[in-house]
Amino acid sequence: MKCEQWKPLLAGYMDGELTREENERFKKHLSHCADCREDLLQLGELKEVTEHMKHEHLPDAFWDQYWLGIYNRMERGLAWVLLSIGGAILVGFGVWQFANEFFLNADVPLLLRFGLGITIAGAAVLFVSLIRERMRMWRHDPYKEVQR
Repeated sequence: MKCEQWKPLLAGYMDGELTREENERFKKHLSHCADCREDLLQLGELKEVTEHMKHEHLPDAFWDQYWLGIYNRMERGLAWVLLSIGGAILVGFGVWQFANEFFLNADVPLLLRFGLGITIAGAAVLFVSLIRERMRMWRHDPYKEVQR
């Protein structure tokens, strides 16, 4: 076997997680491979250092500020969603009222109604296209996790 096939077994050997057969084969490999012995030695040193590490205890004030920040972000997110829905309803109602009064009014020339209708349709298609593009870019933006 090549060394690359033995590398994943280093941690298991050190922690005593290998089967008896794997353990014997690995010991045999170690007797012939200086690179794996060196890797095992370095892994042992790393394990010794990390076993003596302790987590820093953070004060309660830190956690209070942390949860307050999360709460504020959630609250603002909900506020933007509600504001957007309310605004969309109001704009939709306004457009509906305008369309009923303008397009169904026989006093307004047909050419003007047709021209405005085409203009509104074009603006709507552009708006939908823009929203679709922004959503696609937001999902696939490789830099969205980068804080600016």
